[in-house]
Amino acid sequence: MNRDLLGKLRRMRGAELKARSQALLTQLCEQVGYQLGIQRNPENDLTPDAADSTFRDPWIAQHEQQAVAERLRAHHPAYVDEIVQAADAICRHEFALFGTVARYGDAVAWQTDPVSGRPWPAEFHTRVCIFDGNSGNGDVKYVWELNRHQFLPVLGKAYRLTGDVKYASAGLRLIDSWIGANPCNIGINWTSALEVAVRSLSWCWACALFEGAPALTAERRRRILGSLSQHARYIERHLSFYFSPYNHLIGEATALFVIGSLLPSLRRAAHWRKRGWAILEAEMPKQYHEDGGTVEQATGYHHFTLGFHLHAMLVKRHLEGDAAGRLWTDLEKAIAFSMHMMRPDGSMPMIGDADEGKAFALAQSDLWDFRVFLGLGAALFRRGDFKKMGGGHLLPDAAWLVGADGWAAHDALQERVPEKTSTALPASGYYIMRTGWDAQAHYLGFDCGELAAGVSAQETPSAAHGHADTLSIEVSAFGEPLLVDPGFWTYNGSMDWHRYFRETEAHNTVVIDGRSQAEFRGRLKWSHAPR
Repeated sequence: MNRDLLGKLRRMRGAELKARSQALLTQLCEQVGYQLGIQRNPENDLTPDAADSTFRDPWIAQHEQQAVAERLRAHHPAYVDEIVQAADAICRHEFALFGTVARYGDAVAWQTDPVSGRPWPAEFHTRVCIFDGNSGNGDVKYVWELNRHQFLPVLGKAYRLTGDVKYASAGLRLIDSWIGANPCNIGINWTSALEVAVRSLSWCWACALFEGAPALTAERRRRILGSLSQHARYIERHLSFYFSPYNHLIGEATALFVIGSLLPSLRRAAHWRKRGWAILEAEMPKQYHEDGGTVEQATGYHHFTLGFHLHAMLVKRHLEGDAAGRLWTDLEKAIAFSMHMMRPDGSMPMIGDADEGKAFALAQSDLWDFRVFLGLGAALFRRGDFKKMGGGHLLPDAAWLVGADGWAAHDALQERVPEKTSTALPASGYYIMRTGWDAQAHYLGFDCGELAAGVSAQETPSAAHGHADTLSIEVSAFGEPLLVDPGFWTYNGSMDWHRYFRETEAHNTVVIDGRSQAEFRGRLKWSHAPR
């Protein structure tokens, strides 16, 4: 038996062994069903009145969409122009993916790598290899990014802002095309529960924005609902409890909760709502340190996970009026962590791995500028320091989440600078010193945290998004970054560069005898983590 596998088995407790065994059994049953040609009719998952149901807005009442659109047209005409331009590009089947633009003709090739042009195999999902980097079809991140469908809400916003039905029609045709080209459980777009989750969240929001459009016919409504039921069933069968119990699991639980909350015309909606929320409630304390920082020790993933929690909590607040309790306290701490870590220029130190992932696609001025979260936090928690450090105004894209009333509440807040300039975050291991909170301040950040939760100090390898960067520093002078964390290279590109950016040598810290602080064990994997 493989030595690493044997080491992992020895470390596993009964609950993990049971869960992993059940996951393997689930895959086996799915595969047997596929080979026998057994397919579940998604129509059977719908209630009789599904064709007459409504896609509810996740964040605000349906009628508030128009109030938000009117205020955006009045106060942010440049934003409206940007949304319309982006929507027009999507109508032309042009999609921005990681700094490149993928252009398609009349039909989008959903299972083809947007960069290499090579199709991924249309095989049962367990037979599609996604763990060997670039396996010959291209970097899986590109085809997954396209199929997250986070461009669909842009079309919905354009429809609401202009009243032009062409945007809703284009979005619904894209969903039709995707459903037809991606049978459940077949191909690259059914290989990851997180990817299925992000796509389902995109559909829920977009279809709520498409409500009222003539193109959203009863037949289309039933077809989309049937596919969303397939999405939720897949997610529940493949929850990442031990495979990836951090941002993956939170994204999947969020999708179950949102689908179950917004779509009561699905027969299992109440079950998914309850299951998703139970996971979120049980797992939230495991996702953040006491001071609000992610246990993954990666600032990009901090905001990815935070985005999913915001997503779920805003839905719960909208539908149930619930905005109190331990989870809201933890959410506020996570937003405060983001504020304390922020550099004078408004950007976030690029600590740990990152893949540009977003729980929902909100416009940011820069990839590493997460101040949109501070604006949302100001509106939710009525905090003047969040408003001040978020730029003093609510970014236009965030208005769709808090509505006209939340926007007005944000504007009414009195701005104030945070109480402390120097901040100790001992649980997550970061210590920040600054001369002030202005854009020309000096800034010094110490990274004294662990490599990442779950990484063993022994020889058994574990996947993690943290880097071997203990005691590294970040320095800004007069607001300009001088010594920076290098961030991340790629998941599936050159192994040499992938390794270099994660090991100690690439960071502003001490290297002893030319050795990294932890042992690199392959893509994303570490062993012998420092203690």
